[in-house]
Amino acid sequence: MKIKSNPSLTVLTIVFGLLVFNYIIGNKIIFYTSIIISGIGVFSSKGSLILEKIWFKISYILSQIIPNILLFTLFFLILTPLSFLSKLFRAKSDFNLKNNRTTIFVELNKKFKKESFERAW
Repeated sequence: MKIKSNPSLTVLTIVFGLLVFNYIIGNKIIFYTSIIISGIGVFSSKGSLILEKIWFKISYILSQIIPNILLFTLFFLILTPLSFLSKLFRAKSDFNLKNNRTTIFVELNKKFKKESFERAW
């Protein structure tokens, strides 16, 4: 799928984001940067294209980095403590660490009805 390019909308989005960021932080450098970027967007269509290409390159680089950071934090800050708590409180599971049987087959004495085989999924 080809991405439709709209440089003026991209520049407007960048300027809006910078102005919101400036409103939160209150830094003059961010404000002047947004004025310069909006001036480039208004007065030069080629400059808008260059800004859009730079913006898409930055977004591509961030798309390669951010998911890995999110997965790392999810695993080590959420899943690892949950597994330790599960081990600590001895949650019952079907996973057997100690092999004290001759087989791992679990025999169930259960009667199956015809309806249980009709829609397996």
